[in-house]
Amino acid sequence: MTGEERRNAVAWWQETSRVALDSAKVLLERGDARGCINRAYYAAYQAGTSACLAHKDEDLFAHGWRNPSHDQLPDLIHNNGDFPIADRARLRFLLSILRRARETADYRPRQSIELADAVRVVQHAVMVLELLGVQERENA
Repeated sequence: MTGEERRNAVAWWQETSRVALDSAKVLLERGDARGCINRAYYAAYQAGTSACLAHKDEDLFAHGWRNPSHDQLPDLIHNNGDFPIADRARLRFLLSILRRARETADYRPRQSIELADAVRVVQHAVMVLELLGVQERENA
């Protein structure tokens, strides 16, 4: 991947991340907790992918893909020296929480999911995007 291709890929993943987060917020406003959680997770996943590409980790992606597997992403972020160690640990933790929430929302229809759960997931996703520099810190 050339430098320009890398920059374009990073920008694309960052933009799709912001769009996914916006979608999560719209779904939350509509009361769709499951859909909200799905989009919030993917916002974080896409932001993490952009950070990996910016760090030049694409050679490590499983199966020769241009993005990391869901299992792989937390470790790639944790080992990414572009971020302070405390932020890397926090990001790894948040990505794991978000993935579990998304799997519950997507694959466990009998498990109850409340809007409060979706609110927390969106907050976690916002934090991931902020820590990765994909989105400016929101006013609390």
